[in-house]
Amino acid sequence: MYLWNTDQWKFAKGNSIQTDFYITNCAASDFNRNGKLDLLVQGKNLTNDNGENIIAWYIGDHVSLTFEEYLPPSYGQVIIMDADGDLYPDLFGQIQISNETYSRVFWINKEGKFSLETALDINPNEKLFVKHSNAFADISGDWLIY
Repeated sequence: MYLWNTDQWKFAKGNSIQTDFYITNCAASDFNRNGKLDLLVQGKNLTNDNGENIIAWYIGDHVSLTFEEYLPPSYGQVIIMDADGDLYPDLFGQIQISNETYSRVFWINKEGKFSLETALDINPNEKLFVKHSNAFADISGDWLIY
């Protein structure tokens, strides 16, 4: 894994992370707002793929990544967004409540600690698309995303 080295102003080889699950997605963001990129790693259980995505959060320090915690698992991959306007990256996704019931939730980030909050469920029995994509575009060139 390569990490950004601010002293050398380039990517440098960092430590590798070891997981006990199959990694399906990684997303970098400054989740604890300390000015250093952290890593959100999502994956599937190696022995029992029940559809849930494991979510592991690693804190970065420009040199290495240190495991912080497992977040409550999602059904499908989560989307990183600022749901409550506090400039901390939150997550949006879906969790499985029972065999056929799902709930759309936010993982709200309060100063580096995540808590689950239910989003408005229009139809709780409808699953979100497991394969999804999103993008941000800077239309005006001012480097701000609205």
